[in-house]
This record gives sequence, C-alpha cells and structure tokens, in this order.
Amino acid sequence: MYRNYPFFKKHPKYGKTENSDKDYQCYFDYDTYMKLSDYNKLRKMLNEGEIALRNDEYMIQCKEKLEGYLKSFASSNEVEINGNKMKFVGVETIPFSQSGHNGSDYIIIVPDNIASVMTPYYSIVVAKFNEKTPQSLQEKLEKLEKAKNDELQNWYYGTDQIISMNSRIIVRDNMLGTVKFILFTMSYVLFYIAVTFLCIALTVLAVQQLSDSSKYKFRYDILSRLGLNQHEIHKIVFKQIGVYLFDSICVGRTAKWNNGAIY
Repeated sequence: MYRNYPFFKKHPKYGKTENSDKDYQCYFDYDTYMKLSDYNKLRKMLNEGEIALRNDEYMIQCKEKLEGYLKSFASSNEVEINGNKMKFVGVETIPFSQSGHNGSDYIIIVPDNIASVMTPYYSIVVAKFNEKTPQSLQEKLEKLEKAKNDELQNWYYGTDQIISMNSRIIVRDNMLGTVKFILFTMSYVLFYIAVTFLCIALTVLAVQQLSDSSKYKFRYDILSRLGLNQHEIHKIVFKQIGVYLFDSICVGRTAKWNNGAIY
C-alpha cells in the first residue's frame, strides 16, 4: 500500500519510510486478518447478510475509496498463509469502522480454519445494546483504557482526509450529539456564506440589467408598436431577466469547475 496506493504519492509525508515519524504511519506493522465467523457476526449487527467462503478463498473488506485499487491489486496477487494459497473472490465496502478498529482502511477476511493457525495481533470488543446506551459510557471506557497497560502502543487510523472522530473507544450513541452539533455549526456557517455570495452575485447582475435598460427601451417600444400590450411586454421582460440570471450563474459555476476550484 505504501509503495503503490496513489494516496501516498500525493501525500508523501504519510508514507512509511526509514526517516518518517511513526506518528504519520497510516497502517499497522502487519496486514490485519479477521476470521469469517467474526466478520459475519459484525455484519449481522449491521443488518447485513452473511458471506460464505471456501477453504481456499479470501475476500477484502475495505473503505469504498479503496475498492477499485484493491480489486485490481488482489486479482493479480496471491495471498499465501502457512503454505495455503488463497484465491481472491471479491471486495465488500459496507460501513465497518475501519479507522484502526476493524483494520486500518482494509482487512482481509479468511475462513475460520485458516485464522485458527495464525497469531492474534490485537483484539477488539464490539457490543450492541438492546436498550439506550448510558450517556457516560464513552467517558468511563476512556478512563479505563488510560488506567491499564496496553501492549499495543501504536494505533493507526488509515488515510481518511475528512473530518472524522479517531479514537480507540467509540460509543456511537454518546458521539452522535457531539458530531451533529459540529456538523450543524459548520453547515450553518457555510450556508450563510453561500447565501451572502449568492445575494452579491444577484445584486451585481441586477445592477447590470438596470444599467442596460436604456439600451432595451427601443426594443420594448417596437414590441408595443407590434401590438403587444403592457402585460405581455412585462412577461417577456421577466423571461429575459430570468434566462439572463440563470445563464450567468451556470456559466460562472462551469468556469470555476474548469479552473479546478470548488465552491
């Protein structure tokens, strides 16, 4: 991944090199595997159907952005575990908490008998509550984690470049309120900025239309002489202004996209 995944060519400081800071490492020191039965139990919690694998087959669960790359890579590269050559059968991209928990960006799913002869690298606990989650559970679990001596000191979170919550302990119901507040605050500010720029653009276009009104006066006079009444002329004027504003906004947006900028 460090050598071939295009992300690391665009962001070289995140790649693992001899001189790089360990804090910038995105992946664990070893490829992470999960046995099929555990994978299916987690899928069941997410209301997803079970997956079946034969003894010589494996699949990859990954984030959606890696799907195309891992498909092309895995189809031309074999995985061998304890002398067993494994055949690639596909990729799954369901939301799966893969920022360090169920692998970092990706995890390889293998049959139970293959995983049983492998040495566990780290383990996680996943629980689903039938009732409402206690509000203080996240805080209590974080305090518990700080109090214990953890052998796995380095915890890596993958290559996400979006706003995300990175933590070794995540209680979904406890996090939703905070995340919704952050998203609402950002959305409100961005919406306010967007409306402000839209009002400015419409004002400029309206002023330009007013400044050109004397030029159109002669044309409207001709329409009147052709027999159109004042109501019909107003309809034509409104249509003209509407088409003008729509065309100006769309052309402006296209130009911004073509210049490589997004607004």
